[in-house]
Amino acid sequence: MFEKGKSGNPNGRPKGRPDRRLIYREALEGRASELVEKAISLALEGDTTALKICLDRILPKDAPIMGVELGGDRLTQRAEAIYNATSAGELTPSEAGDLMALLTGFSRVKELDEIEKRLEVLEKRNENETK
Repeated sequence: MFEKGKSGNPNGRPKGRPDRRLIYREALEGRASELVEKAISLALEGDTTALKICLDRILPKDAPIMGVELGGDRLTQRAEAIYNATSAGELTPSEAGDLMALLTGFSRVKELDEIEKRLEVLEKRNENETK
């Protein structure tokens, strides 16, 4: 039975013994192109796991969103444009969510910038009044 706070191997990995992952990596060196060709071959033969691996490497997980116009001076107009583009099928719901999060972050930064400007004006006014 294991005791809480006591390691099953208090000495750790013996010194000089290489990490298994390093051993495997070294064994595969020079054979990467063979493995890639095999994965492609399996994918083309219908192996869905190999196909997923190949597609995951080819298709970017995070691609730029193109072709959606977010015009308008007001943030609500931009949010409405995102909503309309999603409703029209021009954006996926996850893309719309990402854009809305970006818009929300932008609005917070803009709001803080306005507060900072107002505070500077008030501080200058207070400085002038105390003189």
